[in-house]
Amino acid sequence: MDQPQPSRRNVALCFLGLCFWNLVVAFDTTALSVTLPHIAEDFHLSSTSAYWTGTCFVLCSAAFQPIFTSFSTIFGRKPVILLALTLFTVGAIVCSTSRGLTSLLIGRCVQGVGAGGLVTLTYVVMADMFSLHERSKYMGVISITWLVGTVCGPILGGGFAQSLSWRWIFYINFPFCGISLLMVVFFMHIRFVPQKCTMEGLKQADWIGSILFVTSLTSFLIAISWGGVMFAWSSWRTILPLVMGIVGLIAWVAYSHFLTANPMIPLRILSDRTTAISYFATLIHGAGQWEITNASQQFALLYYLPLYYQAAKLYSPVISGVALLPQCAISGIATALTGIFIAKTSRIKPFAIAGWTIFTFGLGLLHLLNSSTSVPAWVFINLPSGVGLGILFTALSLATQATAEAQQTPSTSTTKLPYAEGNDQVKAMAAGLNPFFRALGQAIGIAIGQAAFSNKMRAQLGPDVARESTALAQKMPFVGTDRQVLLIAAFVESLRAVWWVVFALCALVGGMKRANVGDPEKERDVETASSNLDVDESQDVAIKT
Repeated sequence: MDQPQPSRRNVALCFLGLCFWNLVVAFDTTALSVTLPHIAEDFHLSSTSAYWTGTCFVLCSAAFQPIFTSFSTIFGRKPVILLALTLFTVGAIVCSTSRGLTSLLIGRCVQGVGAGGLVTLTYVVMADMFSLHERSKYMGVISITWLVGTVCGPILGGGFAQSLSWRWIFYINFPFCGISLLMVVFFMHIRFVPQKCTMEGLKQADWIGSILFVTSLTSFLIAISWGGVMFAWSSWRTILPLVMGIVGLIAWVAYSHFLTANPMIPLRILSDRTTAISYFATLIHGAGQWEITNASQQFALLYYLPLYYQAAKLYSPVISGVALLPQCAISGIATALTGIFIAKTSRIKPFAIAGWTIFTFGLGLLHLLNSSTSVPAWVFINLPSGVGLGILFTALSLATQATAEAQQTPSTSTTKLPYAEGNDQVKAMAAGLNPFFRALGQAIGIAIGQAAFSNKMRAQLGPDVARESTALAQKMPFVGTDRQVLLIAAFVESLRAVWWVVFALCALVGGMKRANVGDPEKERDVETASSNLDVDESQDVAIKT
């Protein structure tokens, strides 16, 4: 039976619900980092144990994202969204009432699974609600919401820990989750209905592929997360899960290609070279974004650019978060304007090229940062990377969806994919893989940056100091003058190694994107179907990638 057609008011309120849950997920991803010393003190934890209270959230969030996208095509969008919201809320309840490390880790894992579902389903729902032409504007709003939550997390988290309790980081989730839940229940009327009943869907779901994918990816992410942090990269504790993860992912690809008719992720989406390059670009974008703006889950510290503020400029963790505001503000403006311009011009590729060029140039400028850089100077040095970051948020998301949807349009394909019309599943999976590859890039970016940073610190100060360098940054204001000068110089040089590594990666991907697999003139028109949420003004348009 057809669901009632939603009004503009319902569409607006449904989209507002997406913004609410993205804001709280972004906040939760970053807020805990500056409160880990307080948690460690309350629970009498070591720095290694405290490290995992943040890391498990990120790992679970990344690993389960494709699962939620796949299941939403089997059981429908709304039930899977409600499941993700419930998991996120239950995880927050467990964390806020935890009395020890075990319950806190369980809560963070459950919350991370729910967060991964909410993030990826945001993109899936927007693909249902809006045509590709309209999505450019709304993705800009979602990206701004993420930037606000990312920056406010460390600032408010530090304030809660100092003035109230670290548990308030989880208490503040509840009103946002409640509002989002009500908006989903009452205002999300998506016409997408799976072609399989629940029992038939359960029988035909790719359970083997899902389990193999999650366990293998988790093993890989655990290895790159603790490599060089908890254990040396040469340690068997790092090598074993890394090898198991890689072998498992290869086995998953083989299983999905040869042994199942209904794979969790249709590999045909990645078979097009342009689409594959776009997803690889999204992965590198996630790595570069994490090096600059996002919070790490290390003991009480943020990564890289905030680390510069603490170690070289001697700012507190909270002030380091405030120092990110100019960059994130300009990034939000660039994100919004990119969405508007893409909607007006129906062109994506020029903005993707411009974004990579500006982003790469901005990363190159970061090597100018040192201990004597004035406030106006570091503000202006950081602005280009913020502009490029914002442009790429919108351009890359649309580019991957446009190229993937072009492979399965009603005019060119009669093939039916499992559980739903082929075009619907391609559209959903193409949208859902965007945040997944960005999250995967963030995890890989941490590992690459950590390796470059640690190697440089080890060469300058020796292995013992290098191992504790991130914890040492918070103590820099209390170190003697002579030693402080030496340490600041070491931090600045080590951070420059990070900037150059990320600069090289982004330059490589930017060149690949500009070449467009060797054919600069190759641009495809993508006919977008009417949105699954019928809005009067929605219409089919052509988007050129």
